[in-house]
Amino acid sequence: EEVAGLVELALAKNRDDRFATAAEFAEALALQGAGPLTPTRTQPVRVRRRMRVPRWAAIAVVAPLLLAAVWVGGAKIGIGSTRPPLDSLRYLVLPFEYGDGVAPSLGVDGLLQDALRQWMGITVMGRPEAGLGANPLAPEDARDAAAAQHAGQYVRGDVSRVGDSLRLHVTVHDATADGAPVREGSVTLAPTLAGAGPRFTRLADQLLFDDTLGAGPGAVGTRSFPARRAYARGLAAVQEWNLGAADSAFVAATQYDPNYAQAHLWLAQVRFWGDGLPAIWRSSAERAAGGRERLSSGDAHLSEALLAFGRGEVPRACAVWNRLTQREPYAFPGWYGLANCLSRDDAVLRDRGSPSGWSFRSSYYRATKAYQRAFELQPMILRGLSGGAYASVRRQLRTGGNEVRFGRAVAPDTSRFSAHPAWRDDTLAFVPYPRFQFTKPEVVPDQWRLAVRRQRELFHDIATAWATALPESPDANEALAISLELLENPAAIDAIHRARALANTDAQRVRLAAAEVWMRVKFSVPSDPQGLTLARSLADSLLPSAPAADATEPLLLASLAALTGRAQLATGFSRLPHAAREWGVPPPLARNALPLLIFAAFGGPPDSLRVLEHEVDAAIDQRFLVSVRQEARMSWLVRPGRLAFPDHPFQSIPKLVGTGDYLIDAEAALQRGDTAMVRRVFADLRDARQSAPLSEVNLEGLYPEARLLTALEGPRAGITWLDGTLGALAATDPESFVNPANAAALVRAMALRADLADQVNDRPAARRWAGMVMVLWSDSDVFLQPTVRRMRRFATGAT
Repeated sequence: EEVAGLVELALAKNRDDRFATAAEFAEALALQGAGPLTPTRTQPVRVRRRMRVPRWAAIAVVAPLLLAAVWVGGAKIGIGSTRPPLDSLRYLVLPFEYGDGVAPSLGVDGLLQDALRQWMGITVMGRPEAGLGANPLAPEDARDAAAAQHAGQYVRGDVSRVGDSLRLHVTVHDATADGAPVREGSVTLAPTLAGAGPRFTRLADQLLFDDTLGAGPGAVGTRSFPARRAYARGLAAVQEWNLGAADSAFVAATQYDPNYAQAHLWLAQVRFWGDGLPAIWRSSAERAAGGRERLSSGDAHLSEALLAFGRGEVPRACAVWNRLTQREPYAFPGWYGLANCLSRDDAVLRDRGSPSGWSFRSSYYRATKAYQRAFELQPMILRGLSGGAYASVRRQLRTGGNEVRFGRAVAPDTSRFSAHPAWRDDTLAFVPYPRFQFTKPEVVPDQWRLAVRRQRELFHDIATAWATALPESPDANEALAISLELLENPAAIDAIHRARALANTDAQRVRLAAAEVWMRVKFSVPSDPQGLTLARSLADSLLPSAPAADATEPLLLASLAALTGRAQLATGFSRLPHAAREWGVPPPLARNALPLLIFAAFGGPPDSLRVLEHEVDAAIDQRFLVSVRQEARMSWLVRPGRLAFPDHPFQSIPKLVGTGDYLIDAEAALQRGDTAMVRRVFADLRDARQSAPLSEVNLEGLYPEARLLTALEGPRAGITWLDGTLGALAATDPESFVNPANAAALVRAMALRADLADQVNDRPAARRWAGMVMVLWSDSDVFLQPTVRRMRRFATGAT
C-alpha cells in the first residue's frame, strides 16, 4: 500500500503534486527496504481516490525505479550486490574526537544529533558501538560504518580546548563519493555547555544547507528538510536572477510545508519582480503575512509592502519599501521593490502647478535611481536581464527615444494620460496630458532629447559598474558595449570584441559576434567602407552554406544573411521551427509567413512572392476563425505588402485597405491617383515624428515611405526623408536588426539613396552610397544582381 501511494504521487496529474526529481522518488522507494514509510515530502501521502494499480503495472513501473534507486542511493552498489543502497537522507553521527583536557563524557556528539533531529525528512543515528571514540576512525572504517547503517552521509567532529572555551569543528562526508567532505562548520562553546542549544541549532543548519540568505536565527521558518532544501534552491536561483527556476523551487517549498512563511514571501516577491499581475502572487503574500511572527524584521517589512501593493494600496507599499531602504541600505530586495513600486504607479492627480494641470503621483526619476542602486548591490542580476540587448533594463531606465509613460486618473475619474520624457531641474520628468491632446505637437517637451541622453548616460554608469565588478564577465562587457553604442561611441566595438573573447557558450559567441557586425555597420554607414568591409567579413565567418536544424540564434543568422544579400539562406533560417516560435508565428503560417516578409524586404524574387502571398492568404482564410482573420492579415500580410510595393503589388491589397495601416492605405491611394490623401499621410507622419528621434524610425517602414514620397514629390524629397534616419543609424536601438526584414530594407534604402543621388546628378553621393551596397551585396543572390550591377556603375563612375 505504501509503494502504491508513492507511485500514485509520482503519477499525479498536476506536476506540482509529484516528486520534484526522479532522485527523490528513488530515495523514497529505496526507504521501503530499510524500514517504515518515510516519504521525501514532509506531508503524509494522502490518497484521496485510491488508484487500483494492477500487479503487472506496479511491477512495470516500480521495478525499474527500484533499480534506479539502487544506483542513485549508492555509487558503489551494482546489480547483484548484497549491500543495501545508501540513503542520502540518513545521517550517521560518528563519535567525536576529544582533545587534551576535554572529557568525552560531555556528549557533544549527542547534542549535535539532537539538533539535527529537529529537521523532519531526514534520519539521524549515532554509532551504536561504544568505546570507539578514544581513537579516531580511519576514513575507510568511517565509510564502512556509514554503509552498515545504510547512511549516505556521515558526520565527524573534534572537540578541543581553546583558552577558557571549547571549540567544536564538524564535517559532513558523502558516503556515496568515497567520503568526500561536503560541508563543515565550527562553533565555540562554554566548558559546561551552558546556553549551547541555539549554537547547535545554527551549526546543524550549516551542516545541512549551503545557502545563507534568509537563514538567520529565528528566520528559518520551517523544520522540513525538503522544504528548506527547495527554499535554498530558490535563493540560489535568485542570486543568478533565474526567476523561473526560483519560482519553481519556492512552489516546491510551500508544498512540502504549507506553513512556510519565508517560502510564500519569496514566491510572491519573485512573481512581483517578474511583472506578474497581483492576482498571481497576492495569495502567497497573504499567506506570508499570516506567518509574520516567523519572519525576520526585514522580511516582515517586505511582506507588508507586497501585501499593500497586492491590495492596491500603492502609496503605502512604496512608503514601506522606502523605509526598508533606509533601515537596510545595502539590501537589494528593498531597493528593487521600491523601484518597481514607483515605476508601476500610474496614478495621475490634478496639479495646478503642472503645464497640463495634472501630474503623476510617483516620481519616475526616483524609480530610476532606485533601479541603479539595486543593480549596484546585485550585479549578478545582469545575467537574467541580458535578453534583447538588455531591453528590459533599458525599458526600466527609459533610454528609448519613443518612450511614453502612460497613466490613469484616480477613481472615480476614468481619464487616461500619456507623457513624453523631459529633463527639468536636473531630473527626469513626465508631464501627463489627456490622450486626446497627446498627438498635438505643442505637448512635446523641448527637453525630451536631453532626457533620453541623460537616461542613456545612467545606463552607461550602471554598465560601467557591472564591468568593473565583474571584469571577466561576457555579460558585463556586453552591457558596457551596448551602453556605449547607445551614446554613439565607437568604443562600443572594442567592448563587444572583449565580450566575444570571454564568451563561454556557442549561443553567446554567435549573439555577440552578430552584435559586433551590426555595431560596425552602424558606425560605418555612410562614410567608412573599410569598417563596413570588416563587418561583412565577420558576417561571412558566421554564416554556414545552408541552415542546420539545430542552428543557434536562427533569426540573428537570418539578419546577417539578409545584410549580405543571401535571401535564400535568410529565408531558410526563418523556416526553422524555433525561429517561427521566437517571432510568435501561428502554426498554420510557420513555414511561409517569415519567408514572405524577408523576400518582400528584398523586393523579390517575384515568383516566390506570388506563391508565398497566395499561401499565407489562403491559410488565413481556411485555417483561422473569422473573428481573427483580419488581425492575422495585419500581422502577416500588411508588413510584406508594404515592402513589396510598388514593384510587386500584392493581390490581397484590397483586403487590407482601410484596416488601419497608414502605408497600405497610402500605397492604394497612390495607385488610384489620390495624391491628396498621400500628402495628408505624410503631413501626419511629420507631425508625429517631432516627438521621436529619426533613429527610432523602423527601417522596415522607412524604405516604402521613401519610395512613396519620391513618387509623390520627386527625388529630393526622398533624399531628405532617407538621410535623416540613415545619418542617425549609429543611434538605432541594438535589437533593431534581429529582424531580418530590417537588414534587407536597410541595404535597399542605401541602394535607393544612390539611385536618387544619381537622378539629381550628385555623383559623389551616388558613388559613396553605391560603394556601401557593393561591399555588402557583391555576391548576393542572382535576382539581386541587377541592383549590384547598377551600383557598380555608380561606384566606378561608368556610364
